[in-house]
Amino acid sequence: LYARRLLEDDDTEEAEHWLKKASENGNEYAMYLLYKCYRDGRIEDRENEKMKYLKMALSKGYDAAEYEYGKLLREKEPEEAMKYFKRAADKNNAYAAYAYGKMCADRGDINKAKIYFGMATRSKPELGFRVGMWYYYDLGNHEMGKRQLKNAAENGNVAAEEALNAINRGIDTRLAWGVLNLFRHASRVIDD
Repeated sequence: LYARRLLEDDDTEEAEHWLKKASENGNEYAMYLLYKCYRDGRIEDRENEKMKYLKMALSKGYDAAEYEYGKLLREKEPEEAMKYFKRAADKNNAYAAYAYGKMCADRGDINKAKIYFGMATRSKPELGFRVGMWYYYDLGNHEMGKRQLKNAAENGNVAAEEALNAINRGIDTRLAWGVLNLFRHASRVIDD
């Protein structure tokens, strides 16, 4: 906790020291946070230790580390990625539950996808936007899709609110969302 405070104050050198000490004492959150600081460039990874700390957190069964590792494996080793997503999801990590559900859906295991999407949206209602879009467009279950979008909108998800408005006006939300994402990407390129 002291290291987190130091990070907030941009004292990264001292934060790194305390995160390493906490990691040596077995604190899986410190291990994962140190990995993230290295990954994001917040702390310079002079000794190339980023993966060391992620793997330390993995060995402790830390759900956020399992989710992160699954993301790293998703493209090249999807079977392994699914194992890590499932482990983290079964520890109530909503993002891992969504990722696992998505991979199940992509493989045609719709029932399992529904279970894990449900787990994801119970913990993080904002994920209801993606789940609602999946129900509405991919499964053609308009009632459930709108219900998921409405729940996400009620929990402050602006994209879900806009999607509902577009659906109610008869506009294919996927097309509108794609155009919006294109403009966001173009604005980032211009900013860069």
